[in-house]
Parts: sequence; C-alpha cells; structure tokens
Amino acid sequence: MIATTSNDLLFEKIKFNNNELDSLIINDLIKESSEERERLFNLWERYRGEVPIKNKTMPDYYKKNNKLWNDFRYQIVQQGIGYFVGNPIGYVFDKTRYSMEQASTIEETIKIFNRINDIERLDGVTAEYSAVCGHGARLYYIDKNGILRTMNLDPWSVIWVQDPTIDRTVFAIVIYQVDYYDIQHKTYEKRWKCELYDDTTVTYYWEWKKSSFEIDPDESPNPAKHLFNHVPVIKFNNNTLNSSDIYPVESLIDAYDLLLSNAQDELDELRSCYLGITGGSITDDDLRKARASGVFQSPDGVTIAFITKNLPTTFYDSQTKKIRDNIFNLSSTLDWTDPVTQGNAESSLAKKIKFSSLENKVIQKERNFTKALYDQYVLLTDVWSIKKVPLNPWDMSFIFIRSIPQDIQYYATAGKTLEGQLSRESILALFPFVKDPAEEVRKLDGQKVEQPIDNNIEPEVIWNI
Repeated sequence: MIATTSNDLLFEKIKFNNNELDSLIINDLIKESSEERERLFNLWERYRGEVPIKNKTMPDYYKKNNKLWNDFRYQIVQQGIGYFVGNPIGYVFDKTRYSMEQASTIEETIKIFNRINDIERLDGVTAEYSAVCGHGARLYYIDKNGILRTMNLDPWSVIWVQDPTIDRTVFAIVIYQVDYYDIQHKTYEKRWKCELYDDTTVTYYWEWKKSSFEIDPDESPNPAKHLFNHVPVIKFNNNTLNSSDIYPVESLIDAYDLLLSNAQDELDELRSCYLGITGGSITDDDLRKARASGVFQSPDGVTIAFITKNLPTTFYDSQTKKIRDNIFNLSSTLDWTDPVTQGNAESSLAKKIKFSSLENKVIQKERNFTKALYDQYVLLTDVWSIKKVPLNPWDMSFIFIRSIPQDIQYYATAGKTLEGQLSRESILALFPFVKDPAEEVRKLDGQKVEQPIDNNIEPEVIWNI
C-alpha cells in the first residue's frame, strides 16, 4: 500500500470547493488516511523496539516465557542508510553557466543553507524515515527571523492529495493532535489541528468541537502566503512501490523471535527435563518450593524422577539458519557473520560483487532521493530569486558516495581515465575522501582558499516577517 491519498472524488470535492477545505472534507481526509497513518506509525514503533515478541504470553504463569528480541529491523535499516548516505551527499552545480561572481554567490548561498539546516544530519534522518516507512517528508518554510529553513515531518502526519491526471502533489496536509481543555466538561481531550499547503498559501484549521473544523483564530494571517511557487512539502520516496526496507521480511523476523524464544523456554524448563511422579502427587506449592530450592520432600511410597527431554536441536538449528538467511537475502542486507563476507583480502571488484544486492537496493533509493532533491531546489530557488541568487535548479548535481572500504589506487586510476571527459570538480567529487571538490580545484589552481564559514554566521534574511 502506498502512502498517498489520491481519491479522485475527494480531489474533485476540493477543486469544486475553490481549493478550500471544509469540515466534511477534512473529516473525509482524516478518516480515509487513518488506516495508512496507523500502519506507518506501527512500522516506526516496531523499528524503535516495540515488537510483537514483547507481547508473548504463556497459559500458565509459572512457565518460562522468554521474549528474545533480535533487532534485524534496525540492522537492515542502518546498513542500508549507512551505505547510502553514510558519506554526506555532495551538492554541486555547473559553474560554467555562470559568471565568477554569480557562481561565488550561489556557492555561498548553498553552503549557508546547508549549514543553517544541518543538512548532513537532515539527509540521514530523511533516509531513515524513508527506509522504515517507505517515504520521508520535508517541510520548507521561512522562520520568524526571515531565514529559509527545512525540517523533517513524521511520514504518518502528512496526507498527500494528488491530481489523478498528473504526477504532481497539489495539496499537502499536515495533521497532528493537541491537548484541549473542555471547559464545559472540565476534561482534557485530543483535538486535531490541520495545515493545508497549496502552491501559494498555508491555511490553518482546528477542530473546535468534535468532528467540526474551522479556520484557526490563533493564527494570523490565515491563510498566509508561504513565498514559494509550489507546495512546500516534499515527499522522499524509498523506492518505486513506496515500501519499507523491512516490509519483505516482517513476518520472518517475528517468526525468528518466536522460534528462538520458544526454544529457550524449552531449555530453561526444569533444566531441559520433565519431572515424573509415581505413587502419588505434589501440590503447586511444593513445585514452586522445589524450583526455588532444587529439593523435593516426597511422602513415603512416592517416586520422583527426571525424564530427560529429547530436544529437536537439529530442527531448531536448521530452521533458525533458514529463516536468518532468508531475512538477509530478501532484505538485500549483508550478514557480517558470514565467513565469506568477513574476508578482507579481496580486490575492490570482488567486494563490489558481494555488495551487488545491497547496491541494487540503494540505486533505487538514490534515484528517488535525487528526484526529491531536485524538487527541493525548485522550492529553494523560488525564494532565492527574491535575493537575486540566479541558480537554475536543473544545474544542480547530487553526488552519492558509497560508504564501503575504499581502494585509493582504484580511484586514482579512474580519475586519470576520466580526465578530459568530466570537469575536474566532478572527478574530485567521486573521491570519497575529498569533502569539498570546489576547494580542491582552487588549491590546484593556486587560488586563495576561501576561509571556512564562521559557525556564528548571520545568514542573510530572505524576507522580513
């Protein structure tokens, strides 16, 4: 299931209502998205550790009840995003299309935006949301100081309304609940708040009474201009299906946890034995005392002996290995306990072959992330044009460097081969240990290296609020 609301009838209702929401439409949106919202939230909760095995119960309270949690979800997601954006994304543009003065202005503007918004960390969190929930979401806005900002949104808090005739988001609706004190009943309850973003404005609504919405009187102006020429909420899809990295192996992970937990229960129960009693019986209280002390006091004529259990260890070993292998294979994740994967003597090419399944998964991530980053720069240039920053968003390039052991000789040879086919900056951007290709080009040309931006820099105000 994809996390997008594209109900044709709902879309037509909004268009017919002059692109405005009323109580009925908002209720329809929240109701229609509730199942998907819960699904995405549960995916995140399981990733955080709220897994089914923790709810395992036993029919008898005194029986062993192990709840062994194997955190494959975290391993799958972290390996994928570490390989994908473990090295920061490189943001470069084609300087040949601009004068030196223009290029300097654009470069400085991008650096300031990236630093103010801690873009390296933001990219990592976006990729994490995307890997877990199938997509991430970012909101772009001008803060109270007039500074251009961006932030991640919880994927389950955004309702996407798309025009069914084109591949374009026409409305993004951010919903969240707040505590509301009902004076009449003197109780607290949850009420919805809603922010509707279109191409030009943001409109704030609140649930002033149950299932009834109106324009939020606490927001002024409302609606408000957001200064962009497009919906300022961007969706970062994980793959073509908008599916989670964990989705193919959810049931396998739960089965692995249950299998190991049940096996451990068997091992723990009376030290792998059953108790046989002949010629009489013992009470539950006697049994509890025996478990605590390890000693039975049996009446005359009563025989107590242990019956050794024949545990199916071969079956457990075989089944757990089969499930574990399937988890790694179906999620395109490398098992670092595999002796083959642990080898260090292979060439760079051999290592890349081992990484091929993970690489194929990450290629999809990269394509979708790149598309979203172009959408981001379309938004940024909407606002930067106010300050006469002349960047064309389609002149941007985004460099993704895989986070794997590197063979420097391999990159040196590749760089030499690409001379004359790519610019020096583009070639240097391919080297994972080169953090600032533009600075390296200046060094090579013997130019004065620009001093790093001061951490306490005052960013240029985009708009006076």
